[in-house]
Amino acid sequence: MNFSADIGMQKNMSYSTARPTFEVVVTRNAIVLMLCISINYINGTLVHTFFRHKMFRENPRYILFIHLVFNDMIQLTIAALLNLITYIWFKINVSFCCFLLMIAISTTQNTPLNLAGMAIERYIAVCNPLRHAQLCTVNRTYILIAIIWALGVAAILPDLFVLLVTEPNEFFHSAIFCHRDPLFRQDFMKKKKTISYITYLSFVWFILVFTYFKILFAAKAVNADAKKARNTILLHGAQLLMCMFTYVGPPLETVFKYTFPAHFPQLRFASYLMIHILPRFLSPILYGLRDQSFRKYFKMYLLCNVKDSGGQTMNISADIGTQKNMSYSTARPTLEVVVTRNAIVLMLCISINYINGTLVHTFFRREIFRENPRYILFIHLVLNDMIQLTITALLHLIAYVWFKINVSFCCFLLMITVSTTLNTPLNLAGMAVERYIAVCNPLRHAQLCTVNRTYILITIIWALGAAAILPDLFVLLVTESNEFFHSVIYCNRDSLFHQAFMKKKKNISHITYLSCVWLILVFTYFKILFAAKAVNEDAKKARNTILLHGAQLLMCMFTYDSGAQTRNFSADIGMQKNMSYSTARPTFEAVVTRNAIVLMLCISINYINGTLVHTFFRHEIFRENPRYILFIHLVLNDMIQLTITALLHLIAYVWFKINVSFCCFLQMIAVSTTQNTPLNLAGMAIERYDRRVQPAAPRPALHRQQDLHPHRHHLGPWGWPPSLPDLFVLLVTESNEFFHSVIYCNRDSLFHQAFMKKKKIISHITFLSCVSLILVFTYFKILFRRQGCERGRQEGAQHHPPSRRTAHYVHAHLRRDQSFRKYFKMYLLCNVKDSGGQTMNFSADIGMQKNMSYSTARPTLEVVVTNNAIVLMLCIAINYINGTLVHTFFRHEIFRENPRYILFIHLVLNDMIQLTIAALLHLIAYVWFKINVSFCCFLLMIAISTTLNTPLNLAGMAIERYIAVCNPLRHAQLCTVNRTYILIAIIWALGAAAILPDLFVLLVTEPNEFFHSVIFCSRDSLFHQAFMKRKRNVSHITYLSCVWLILVFTYFKILFAAKAVNADAKKARNTILLHGAQLLMCMFTYVGPPLETVFEYTFASHFPQLRFASYLIIHILPRFLSPILYGLRDQSFRKYFKMYLLCNVKDSGAQTMNFSADIGMQKNMSYSTARPTLEVVVTRNTIVLMLCISINYINGTLVHTFFRHEIFRENPRYILFIHLVLNDMIQLTIAALLHLISYVWFKINVSFCCFLLMIAISTTLNTPLNLAGMAIERYIAVCNPLRHAQLCTVNRTYILIAIIWALGAAAILPDLFVLLVTEPNEFFHSVIFCSRDSLFHQAFMKRKRNVSHITYLSCVWLILVFTYFKILFAAKAVNADAKKARNTILLHGAQLLMCMFTYVGPPLETVFEYIFPLHLQEMQFTSYLIIHILPRFLSPILYGLRDQSFRKYFKMYLLCNVKVTCHRKHVTPFKCITSPRVNPSL
Repeated sequence: MNFSADIGMQKNMSYSTARPTFEVVVTRNAIVLMLCISINYINGTLVHTFFRHKMFRENPRYILFIHLVFNDMIQLTIAALLNLITYIWFKINVSFCCFLLMIAISTTQNTPLNLAGMAIERYIAVCNPLRHAQLCTVNRTYILIAIIWALGVAAILPDLFVLLVTEPNEFFHSAIFCHRDPLFRQDFMKKKKTISYITYLSFVWFILVFTYFKILFAAKAVNADAKKARNTILLHGAQLLMCMFTYVGPPLETVFKYTFPAHFPQLRFASYLMIHILPRFLSPILYGLRDQSFRKYFKMYLLCNVKDSGGQTMNISADIGTQKNMSYSTARPTLEVVVTRNAIVLMLCISINYINGTLVHTFFRREIFRENPRYILFIHLVLNDMIQLTITALLHLIAYVWFKINVSFCCFLLMITVSTTLNTPLNLAGMAVERYIAVCNPLRHAQLCTVNRTYILITIIWALGAAAILPDLFVLLVTESNEFFHSVIYCNRDSLFHQAFMKKKKNISHITYLSCVWLILVFTYFKILFAAKAVNEDAKKARNTILLHGAQLLMCMFTYDSGAQTRNFSADIGMQKNMSYSTARPTFEAVVTRNAIVLMLCISINYINGTLVHTFFRHEIFRENPRYILFIHLVLNDMIQLTITALLHLIAYVWFKINVSFCCFLQMIAVSTTQNTPLNLAGMAIERYDRRVQPAAPRPALHRQQDLHPHRHHLGPWGWPPSLPDLFVLLVTESNEFFHSVIYCNRDSLFHQAFMKKKKIISHITFLSCVSLILVFTYFKILFRRQGCERGRQEGAQHHPPSRRTAHYVHAHLRRDQSFRKYFKMYLLCNVKDSGGQTMNFSADIGMQKNMSYSTARPTLEVVVTNNAIVLMLCIAINYINGTLVHTFFRHEIFRENPRYILFIHLVLNDMIQLTIAALLHLIAYVWFKINVSFCCFLLMIAISTTLNTPLNLAGMAIERYIAVCNPLRHAQLCTVNRTYILIAIIWALGAAAILPDLFVLLVTEPNEFFHSVIFCSRDSLFHQAFMKRKRNVSHITYLSCVWLILVFTYFKILFAAKAVNADAKKARNTILLHGAQLLMCMFTYVGPPLETVFEYTFASHFPQLRFASYLIIHILPRFLSPILYGLRDQSFRKYFKMYLLCNVKDSGAQTMNFSADIGMQKNMSYSTARPTLEVVVTRNTIVLMLCISINYINGTLVHTFFRHEIFRENPRYILFIHLVLNDMIQLTIAALLHLISYVWFKINVSFCCFLLMIAISTTLNTPLNLAGMAIERYIAVCNPLRHAQLCTVNRTYILIAIIWALGAAAILPDLFVLLVTEPNEFFHSVIFCSRDSLFHQAFMKRKRNVSHITYLSCVWLILVFTYFKILFAAKAVNADAKKARNTILLHGAQLLMCMFTYVGPPLETVFEYIFPLHLQEMQFTSYLIIHILPRFLSPILYGLRDQSFRKYFKMYLLCNVKVTCHRKHVTPFKCITSPRVNPSL
């Protein structure tokens, strides 16, 4: 490449073949950069002088001068940058070049225009002094500056617009030598440039000449000396001449090229310095030094000699970067020392950044580096160091020049410095992990270490780096006033974040980060070492790389050790009792060392124990052996106990005291696991005794049959009794305030009563005595048994089956121990063999791998039914509780007018919807497996929107609490009901905005056939494009980050507001904390998929059970806990909630209402005074709901059978039958809902009641009409078979169904129209007990009802009788057996009789009321089951099971034994159910 390139603002020329040497290039760039920095330093001092003194900021003359200086600084920086670019990259992107040239040309044009403005200001001051103050104001000066920039930009903007129009898009993505002539290469643009230059300079020259002579004549006219003003104008002229050098540069270079061709490069470089650099140096200095006032301050700031307010000279021997502020000596360094130090720092900074920049340039110039994750991480480390070094040098320079700077600017610099400082060790850890994968798992290196994942890792590194300083910034924003951020401060971390807890947090974060990085480096080093030894290879290079990372990390640690002082930690250790502390506290180093040792030991031991657990679950031989089950339980117990102990140890040093409730939780686990260990040892001893002492043939079989049962090894609960009574006593004896206080967390401090300590000692003695007795007994029993066996062998006995079996058993177990050791060593080194004998490396990433094929063992029918029953019962129970909360809200106006309760109820309703959809998706995954894509879209839209609504709603609730506490006077004005509903609308809009773009993309990219196909309904299956998954992760992170930010901000605001007024805002703070806990539970949704992947690889054999458990914890539990915790904390809400939950509601007359209400379709009766107990209410509703779910499940199986097979969908007989089943499902659901409403709410809104009754009555009347239609179809099939296919078509069947619904609705619609006409609007907003007689209460309506019932049933009976006898006579006429058809008609009659029970229900209840008044409630409930529930169960089953074709498929689907195609040939559905991840909510 030819490096004789021209500099930024010169035209492109043909370059000579002889390019300058490397020394020449470095020298020229160093000269340019040093001049640029020096001139900008001087100009920056001028700017600093201007802004430090108000007298300059209010003078238009100085404002214009400083604008000139600013403009020259920008122009000089861009010129130097373009010079550097020509030597390094030569060509750059056209778009970036446009940006640089726009600034360069505009600032170049601004200089002469600014000089003209300054000349006019001087002219007015001399020639019209009386009006100078009126004409030359500060505002007008800034307007003049805006005009100058507009004129400067106007010279280049037309060229840019022409370029955009005339050039194609590819041009702007190409590379070009960055100069005006190659970019704007059209001839007319060059002519325009020349004309604009002449116009601008002529105009400026005219102004300068005019003002010069005007000032000269004015001075002569008054016989005054205007020498100074004239000299100023002359200086402007000289400055303008220097500006004109820019325009004479190109022709001057052409002269040099032809006159001195041998020395052309040197002459061109000299002209560059004279034309572009020198004018920016001379003009501000000459102008600034001519003004006495300005010169005085300028010299002071230039020599770093600043006087404080007290008149004392301040020593600017400031410390560097992020070190703490030191006490300054009175003897300040001389100017030579200051200049020398700053010069050394700047030269080192420039040199290092130049070398690093070369590395970056090398990386971006070669594609081989850009596609290698190793080099990407390395270059990120280099870029990070460049940023960190630049900011550190800047802070060093600031410390000597300005000493104190603006707080906001200091925050910005420190944010970058701290983040980049922490990024370095994290980047080293990432590089070590990449080397580890490359050496230990080379076959999967390309799959795991991709370029995209590398950039994701870099993003995570920056997030972790920022996470160490962002909380401090948030606390600072909350605790400090606005004035603080406009003040000045010595810029280092300790001066800015001066609170004590921030300094402690800084130390903790440093220790945490470095400990994790050290752990990764040590782990990867030894892994690489062992891997090299295992294959007898030399991995010296990779090991040396890790060692270099360690050395680099040591150097990074110097940052944290500098200036560290000895700190005292009086913290006690985890599980020890609180002691009286000596006066000599451990030093900071001792504290750090101790905690580091404990954490490293804890991690190492848990890693080894985890490997044991992994070995156990990977091999069935261990999972079926009680010995290993007990052993692994001991290991898991020890892992939990060790983790809690280490946590308590860390807490003792860091926080010392913690919340009592949290301490209770930790102590319960710690004490229980501690007690579990000896009990588990006792169980293991008994197991050894049982197998060694009694190894006869029947005993091992019995041993295997009984002891292998998994429920016989749950020894965990044995450890709970000693600690639970203490907890119960504590809950009874202590007040609520105690559990919100803080305490030193150990057992004696928490359970401090004397009798508890005695009980502890007794329980310890009892447990240990029992365990010791068992161990001694089993030891001697085994010892004597082995001695007897040895004696038997010595006596030469021929037949000793037990001894042989014992010896064989011992050897077998020894062999199994060897197997365990073999697998353990293999897993410990992450070297696992797969089924094909190939070595699998388990250092693989889990979360991002594709879904694997699962084992062929499908869950049994019992497991499927149990899982679905648990989910449905939990869903119903939680929605019942949440529905009670909603009912409480709508029953009392005090809640409906409070924004706090509105937001809470919206949260509850949102959770109810989300839970219902999640349960539905879970059920679909087991029953249908795949559903229609369009229906899946609908379900997922609701599920995803409601899932995202929860954190947004929590944020809204937190803001409402913040306003209520911190701004109570404006709370009523800001938080109105209308605004709350607007906020809810915004929440739904934001929730939908996260999924709507995916839906639109799906609609555009997929064909129509896709939306009619079937799919396993999950977000990943539906939105399967890679960018959609990335978008999902980004949206989740964005939403949750914003919500976390709001919660943290409001929490600290409330906390500090309470402290400011010495008030207790404990409840509001706790509310915010609850929001945080609730948000954490919401976040479980997003960790579900990676968690399932972990289970999939770690516990493959138990994956279905673990996935189901995670589903309950992630999707079900948060919807149960969050509303209850929030609702029960409010006293007003709690009072009403308890009342409605127990169905104990008082009416307006203060009489207790009896909720033994009858069922939806019955008339309202007078209720007995004795209301049913809570147990009776719960039992009845449970029976109804269980029957409803069971019957609908069976009916749903019938519907599923129908839609799965085309043979049924084309047969009118089956279409009518399935319509009957669907109609019964709707009717049963509405009846059960009305039954539930009558017990829970009793009265509901009239409009909602109208809706329910319309459906209930229509479906009730549809049943007999559908039976009549089925009877007619059978009559045609038997009596007129030749025309059956013509008369009974599919289309006509659907028309008949429409007629049935029309006739069913015709019986109730007139009543509704009459009600709308006769009742006022208020009636439809009131509440009523929902039954037909209560709603349609006019007498003529009751008579009409009876008439319609008689008419409908008479017609149906007539049709049934007619068809029955017609079929009978037709069969006799042809001597055929029409028994089946006749039986069908008879079944229709029986079914119609059961339907008629609905109409005899009211008179039947009247009879019961008079005959059995004491048992009326039981009789009513029984009649409800017989009348409303039983017919919906018997009729479809009897009809469906009579058909052989239908019965065959029905039995198959009822038992969930369906064959489908799922990536292989036919497998059972539960193989497919475990195949994809059943993530039912999203």
